[in-house]
Amino acid sequence: MEVFSTIFAPISTPDLGPESIAINGTPFSSLSFIGANGEPVLIDGVLDLFSMPVLAYSMRDLGKARTPIISIGDTGTQTSDTWVIQLRRDSDDNHKSFTASQVIDGTLSTWVGADDAFITILYDQSSNGNNAVQGIAVNQPQLVDDGVRYSLGLRFDDADTFLTLTNSLMLSDGTMHVVSKLDPAAARQTLFGGLTNMYIPVAQSGSIRDGMYLKSDVLSHHLNGQPAIATGTRGDAFDLWTSTTEQLLTLTGVTTDFPIQDVGRGAGTTSSWDAGGFVNEIIFYSDDQSANRVGIETNINDHYNIY
Repeated sequence: MEVFSTIFAPISTPDLGPESIAINGTPFSSLSFIGANGEPVLIDGVLDLFSMPVLAYSMRDLGKARTPIISIGDTGTQTSDTWVIQLRRDSDDNHKSFTASQVIDGTLSTWVGADDAFITILYDQSSNGNNAVQGIAVNQPQLVDDGVRYSLGLRFDDADTFLTLTNSLMLSDGTMHVVSKLDPAAARQTLFGGLTNMYIPVAQSGSIRDGMYLKSDVLSHHLNGQPAIATGTRGDAFDLWTSTTEQLLTLTGVTTDFPIQDVGRGAGTTSSWDAGGFVNEIIFYSDDQSANRVGIETNINDHYNIY
């Protein structure tokens, strides 16, 4: 009987968090050991399994066969790849785009060094190219602090950090999936806002956080795969969106009153309503994905291991 002595390449752990482990540059959490000879095989992402979303931001690859795109505004030569983010290095203001593998295989860490790094572009992984961008340094969410990457994703500072969609977005009977950890102690937070005072969702009531105000219609809420009940537009001591741990929130049947223009910016673009905390993934569908909700949530949770 032939004996195979070759095993997988050494596992590298350049960053914090379980999602940082990689085999030959491929995220461990994106692998399934089902190859004919036991080799690691990429599992399907939401782009492979379900219909194309209208918008998709993540630092993991959401599909195995994404079309490479040209980087936007990188310092030096622009190159083509399946980019997920672009960062600005604080020490010299250089810009560089990264793929999902480069985020965790040491490429990003090496480039940043012991510096801070901030998000300038979240590349849209859908086919729509609706990138979320921020060109003003003081308004850029942070990803790396003193050389250490936040494992929970980009950090909004509850003051003046936000990203603006390339094209504003209206939803009619749409679906939202968001992986986040927003600060329960912060007052009056907005995750999605716009110039015309559109906000979804927000935890607010005066200067303290004691309710949720959705300026939109929402058919149903699910928190970590389970039904969650909102007690009206302004609930009593109710807030699905903030948590001391990372969570997955799904809204189905979403109809917005006004265009979504910003991620992390407050209602009417006032900084007093800005989000505070971390966001790892945002996926919007233009239609009601209730029939696929469990499958989409399972795919997301298999990666982040939230619940």
